[in-house]
Amino acid sequence: MEEKAILSVLMSSPQIKVEMLSWLNPEHFGYRPMHAAFLAVKEMMEGSALDLPQLETFLGHPGLMDDAVTVLKKPSTRPVKKVSDAKRLFDILETYRKRRVLYAHVRDLTSQFEDESDTVDIDEVANDIETTLLSLRSESQEEKMYHAGKGDDSDEMVKEVFSDEKPRLVPSTFANFDRITQGFGANDLVILASHMKGGKSIMSLNIGVEQYLRHNLDVIYVPLEMSKQETVERLISKISTVEHTKVRTKTWNPMEKKQAMGSWNAFKEHGVKNNCRFTVWPVASITVAQLRMRLKPMNYDVVIIDYLNLLIDPTNNPQEWLRLGNFARDLKLVTKEIDSLIIAPTQMNMDGEIRYSKAIKEHANTVWTWVYGEEEQGTHTLTINQPAVRGWSPFKFQLKEDFARMEVRDHLGSDLSDDDIDMPINETMKGI
Repeated sequence: MEEKAILSVLMSSPQIKVEMLSWLNPEHFGYRPMHAAFLAVKEMMEGSALDLPQLETFLGHPGLMDDAVTVLKKPSTRPVKKVSDAKRLFDILETYRKRRVLYAHVRDLTSQFEDESDTVDIDEVANDIETTLLSLRSESQEEKMYHAGKGDDSDEMVKEVFSDEKPRLVPSTFANFDRITQGFGANDLVILASHMKGGKSIMSLNIGVEQYLRHNLDVIYVPLEMSKQETVERLISKISTVEHTKVRTKTWNPMEKKQAMGSWNAFKEHGVKNNCRFTVWPVASITVAQLRMRLKPMNYDVVIIDYLNLLIDPTNNPQEWLRLGNFARDLKLVTKEIDSLIIAPTQMNMDGEIRYSKAIKEHANTVWTWVYGEEEQGTHTLTINQPAVRGWSPFKFQLKEDFARMEVRDHLGSDLSDDDIDMPINETMKGI
């Protein structure tokens, strides 16, 4: 069954591959060669945004054991062809995972009682049994309860709060925001809302590019509305400061074209040098479930979905407010499962309210909204409001836009110095 799972991950249809990769973890492989093979698959998924290679190429991976190569070269089974068969295969592997966990626990427990020189702490044994039983649950594992007072185990409940370990934070890349908040939570859902032509896509692309360049984060940008060509044209304009119109129409002069090509080469080299990547995934349509399955094995720090309203609802719910609220709720759950910050632009009315669904604010950790009217177009200044936040008191801050060059940056007002802009970020942020 483990051999069949590895073959399915490498040789089945793309849909089955992502399903299997979203379900499986190393604990599902008890046979050492197949365990090593799965770790090699996981390493390749984390190391590259590309699809997995063909089996013949995979067999050359240096992490494979000789036994695994021998087995996979002449397999005794075939990969699954149906999602239903993939689910049954997973259920079998999950059963054996539970058997191994339970067997190891019973063996260790027995050895404790057989060792006469050891005093058995019954309460500790009971806690271990409880933890083991919880680990046997598949998929929707229940969380342990923690008690203060009678049956006190509250130290375990609060140990993270009082530890010296800093929280995992992800910079927004705007000092006017980060100097107060220190950045977003690593598993936050951030909603960016403005009206049509308000620069939502430019804002989200800027955040992702700067997170990659300045903080060495792994970022994936998912443009549901734009093609690869349109997205890359905006990206080139952003990193090179050559006007977007000139990039799009190829009316740049030789110096500007050279500048753009040099910026692109430096952009690529940055990722190689600092072990990070910026991915553009121009998928035409996708559901939240498909997004989760595809991205879970790839360990991105930041996922940008441009934009929320264009996600596909497999239930075809005709009520727009309910559909968008469900998207926000599901994406919030996905942030925990794939361990990533998710940023998703959406539409806003001119009165500052999120269009169609106020429920979006209920599920988001942070909501930024801004108006881009005649005054803002004249001053190139965006005033960012925070109608919904968790973790700090809402405050307004200002940014400067240069939409012609796909650029958004800090507004250097009288209350900010140059030191504020280059301020050191929390040391737990990747790349510091």
